[in-house]
Amino acid sequence: LNFQDERFEDPRLPASSYIWDITNSNKPLTELIPPSPLSCLRFNPKSTDSLVGGCYNGLITCFDLRKPNGLAGQCSPLDSSLVEK
Repeated sequence: LNFQDERFEDPRLPASSYIWDITNSNKPLTELIPPSPLSCLRFNPKSTDSLVGGCYNGLITCFDLRKPNGLAGQCSPLDSSLVEK
């Protein structure tokens, strides 16, 4: 599946996203490395270490901030991902 906007197909586009502490803006708290750039990100208010992100290529990725780079190793399968047109 390809995203319909060709700008996001550029392999030089950074996929990393960062979590910042607004009281210390010199360096990020953590770096999230999804399989594709994130278009949205939500946290679980009951477990703030858990995040879910929607990627530009249609994948849904789960992050666990207690693990290095936050990647929980869980992504939706590419064949069942949704890309709106």
